[in-house]
Amino acid sequence: MPAFAGMTICLLLAALFVFVTAPAAAQTPASAQTELLPGYADHPLRGPAAAKGAVIYSHGLERSAEATPEMPYVLDPLRDSGWDVFRLQRRWAADTLPSSAGALYEVLRKLRGEGYDKVVLAGQSFGGWISLAVATGREPVHAVVALAPAAFGTPADSPIWTHNADGLYEMAEALNAARTVVFLFDGDDYDPGERGEKLREIFARRDVVGAVVDRPVGLAGHGVGLSRGFARRFGDCLRDFIETTSPSPRFVCGGEPPVAALNDFTLPPDARVRQTTTDTEPGLRAILGRWYGVYPNGREVLLIVTEVGRDRARAIYSFGPLSRHQENQSAYTPRRGEYSPASGTLAFTEPQASSKLEARLAPDGRLDFTWTHRQSGAQLKARLRKVE
Repeated sequence: MPAFAGMTICLLLAALFVFVTAPAAAQTPASAQTELLPGYADHPLRGPAAAKGAVIYSHGLERSAEATPEMPYVLDPLRDSGWDVFRLQRRWAADTLPSSAGALYEVLRKLRGEGYDKVVLAGQSFGGWISLAVATGREPVHAVVALAPAAFGTPADSPIWTHNADGLYEMAEALNAARTVVFLFDGDDYDPGERGEKLREIFARRDVVGAVVDRPVGLAGHGVGLSRGFARRFGDCLRDFIETTSPSPRFVCGGEPPVAALNDFTLPPDARVRQTTTDTEPGLRAILGRWYGVYPNGREVLLIVTEVGRDRARAIYSFGPLSRHQENQSAYTPRRGEYSPASGTLAFTEPQASSKLEARLAPDGRLDFTWTHRQSGAQLKARLRKVE
């Protein structure tokens, strides 16, 4: 990124090390360029005496505007479990690596001084990077959660973008957190590649308590860690990993979200499975019901096939928000489809609809689902599971 184009990664990390290890009186205040805010406006903070601890979320880097005040869904389980969750809002005009890491270190010290015994540093992209950087200092950090950490741009805009790998390894070598989780994603333009394998080697050699979740299946893109689909898969196990009293916890995620957790989709009042006829094609009869899945970008989809005839079907197609500041982009549409016994495909191709939908039962009992934009031809694919 431009502010660091003339500096080497070693000098940058050295500057950070000086900041986070220097006495407080010798540090340059960065608080004027940042603001520590409650993470959720509708959830009052409990305070250090009542909360399990504090979580400081650091957003990604914005190039020309203030960052959107959104929280990733993956931190919601910590909030609901009794943690006070804060958001460190940084001013974009002064959002440089030394300044922002310094500001995060200041608020870490501030919260610990107020009585929060456990402090978690979590961040997306640049926010994840400064969270890791601060966790190399002397101030105790209970946990670090880094979502697609990066600070040096992409190959399209930065000649030093490979420092997104080199610098990450250097921080891993100096990491001083009680537990750490780093998420890396397929299709991330900021990722030079092969970072997961190297990080795991460093963690194992240094006996770091933590995990590297490298390219989880079905999720892709630099910002997918902000999505509700990502949180549905990893939120609860991340909370459990952070809260466990085991000195050497394992980060284990498995299973599917319970059906009750899917009640936050936008649906019509009568979105229920109604009927089938006796002459329905067997393949179509098997598709009747509710199906849930996640597109690679993290957007959730719920397909409810409510009625089937011999080779026709009615359905409700509902999709969730892509991220928290896009919650108004959750919606549903009623659809009518036709089933082809020859191909086993249920196709919704109504001419008035802006998209085409195709569903085909897979050998494992799941549903291969494809959304196609009618004008551009853009496609999204998901593997749906039956939820009733």
